[in-house]
Amino acid sequence: MDAVRGLVFMSDSYFAAGGGLVLFMISLMFMYKRRPAEHVRLVFFTGSLLLLAVIFCPVLFHIFENYVDRGTYWRLLWLLPVSPVMAYGAAELLDGDKKALTAVMLVLVLLAGGRFMYTGVTNGERRLAENPYQLPQELVDMADAMEGARKTDETLKAAFPPELLVYIRQYDADIILPYGREVLDPGWGGSSGFYQQMSSLTLDFDILADKCLYNDVRFIVVNSTKAQLNAPEDNGFELFGTYGGYLVYEYIYVRDQSLMSGTVRGER
Repeated sequence: MDAVRGLVFMSDSYFAAGGGLVLFMISLMFMYKRRPAEHVRLVFFTGSLLLLAVIFCPVLFHIFENYVDRGTYWRLLWLLPVSPVMAYGAAELLDGDKKALTAVMLVLVLLAGGRFMYTGVTNGERRLAENPYQLPQELVDMADAMEGARKTDETLKAAFPPELLVYIRQYDADIILPYGREVLDPGWGGSSGFYQQMSSLTLDFDILADKCLYNDVRFIVVNSTKAQLNAPEDNGFELFGTYGGYLVYEYIYVRDQSLMSGTVRGER
């Protein structure tokens, strides 16, 4: 039953609470009824039915989620040709005598099965882009500052809090992380003491200093609202800069080691 519930949740999340799946199935019915060219029917109709049968198999879902890669099974839905099949179904509907009425009905169905894209801005699910990268501006600024302080041939490492992990790799893949976004996956079976400290409600800079030294991490980014068990400056850190609601600290021992092996680059 857990596999069935998981499949239902996956379908609702991907197909907009079932509305998209219903439209997809109706479009498949139109494709079967109108019988297009053999190769079109083979790829879109027969192929879609086979994929649906495989993807929505509870046994396969259970095996994949528990023994292969938890939390990624839903990506198999990308294999379904949803857009071309639904476009075909809409075109077939509009090919009748009452084109105007059919068009109005299609628009109403789409509106009823979806959600206004800007709703999330007001309820906190989304926010307006601050830059062309569509990433938090404070992250862009701190990454640029770190790159500007990078030494020639230095492998620059920095640790980021959980809420920025999904963004930094999108903007700058040259900044190496001591842990990746896999730590955010509830099904991840590994462990990272560094991440545990960075995600803690109270930051212990004595432990963070050990983590930075062991992992050769030069910068750490912390949320300014978090409590601090001890002073960063007493544990080898210097404030590198403040960016929005984040403080960037530089671990001077790693910085000094890199100073011996190169010169500071100019800002990019």
